[in-house]
Amino acid sequence: IREMNFEKDLQIMSKIGRKFADDSTVHIPCTYKDLSSRKVITMERLYGKSVSDLKTFHHLPLSPSEIAKNGAVLFLNMILRDGVYHADPHAGNIWILNDGRIGLLDFGLIGIIDEEYREMIEDVGFAALDQDAQLITDYVLRIGKCQDQLKRDELQADITEFLYEFQVENLDDVDFSGALKEISRIIRTYKIILPSNISLLIKTLIMLEGTSRSLDRNFNFIPLIKSFQIQRLKARHSPIRTYKKLKKKYKEWDRLIEMMPRELLHLVE
Repeated sequence: IREMNFEKDLQIMSKIGRKFADDSTVHIPCTYKDLSSRKVITMERLYGKSVSDLKTFHHLPLSPSEIAKNGAVLFLNMILRDGVYHADPHAGNIWILNDGRIGLLDFGLIGIIDEEYREMIEDVGFAALDQDAQLITDYVLRIGKCQDQLKRDELQADITEFLYEFQVENLDDVDFSGALKEISRIIRTYKIILPSNISLLIKTLIMLEGTSRSLDRNFNFIPLIKSFQIQRLKARHSPIRTYKKLKKKYKEWDRLIEMMPRELLHLVE
C-alpha cells in the first residue's frame, strides 16, 4: 500500500496510463513531472463530472449501466491483468468525462497483486462457480496464516454452507459484496490472517460494487467476472506465459541445486 507520496502517485499514474493508452473507454490524466514534487502533483484537467455528481448530468454520453460495466471492466483489468490497481474507488474518485470515457483521480491508495496471487484469486473464482468447497478451503489455508489448532473439517463445512447459501440459478442474482463480507466473516471466525494486499483487494471490490450500484441498482459483478475469467484462463495457457513459468521454475531449481550439500548432490546423481 502506498499513500501520501505524490512522486509515487505520479509514477503509478503514468504506468497505469500507459497500460490503458489504447482503451477507448478509459482516460488516466496525464501528469507533468517537471511541475510536480513529493508534496505537489500537477496533472491534466478533466472535463466531466464525478459519479457522486452524476444526478446533475443532464445528458449522459452513455447509459448508467454502460458506465458501471466499463468501470468494472477497468478495475478487473487493473487487478487481474496488470496486478496494480486504484484501491479507493469511491464515487468522488471516478469521473464520467464529457465524451463518455471513465477518468480516475487520486492514486494515493494503490493495491499490488503479484502473478502468483492473481492466479490463486482466479482459481478461487473458478472453484466458487463449481461449488468446490474443498478447493476453496485449500486456497484459504494456503493464502492465509492460520493457528495450529484450526480444524480444517469445520472450516470446510462452513465454506460448504456459505456456497449453498449463495447458490442461485441466475448469476445476476448473486449478492457479490454480501458474499465477500460473509467469507471475510468466516475467515475472521477461524482467526485466519490474510495478507494485507488481499484484505485491501476485498475492501476495494466491496467499495467498487457500491459505487457501481449507485449508477445501476441492478449491477452485478459476477457475470462480468465469469466472462473475464475465461479470458484470463486462455491467457494463462498462452505459449509466452508458459515459457515464463518454465523459466522461473528452472531458476528456482538451479538455486536449490546450488544450495544443496555436495554429499546430497552425489546421491541425486
